[in-house]
Amino acid sequence: MKAGFFVLVAIFATACTIPSHPHGKSEIICQLCQEIVQTAEQYLNDDEADIANEIDNLVCNHYRPLETICDALVKQLLPLLIQEIYKGLTPIQCCQEVDCC
Repeated sequence: MKAGFFVLVAIFATACTIPSHPHGKSEIICQLCQEIVQTAEQYLNDDEADIANEIDNLVCNHYRPLETICDALVKQLLPLLIQEIYKGLTPIQCCQEVDCC
């Protein structure tokens, strides 16, 4: 089980550093992060587990080839992204703050 977690972390770390975006980040990861933030914004009155479930249903399930990366983003970054949302940042700014854009 621990090995699987480390694989997810490695995938996430690699995904957030794939160059192709003007800021040196993967454009698809940046877009995915923004969709995660936009969905989280709609469910801020729910607890974190419920927000994660909604993101899984509404975002990650639509990124079939990247579903594992999406799940890893949610598990690793959702608490930080929620903090950035509460600071009043836009989705792109939230994702820049966590280094995905």
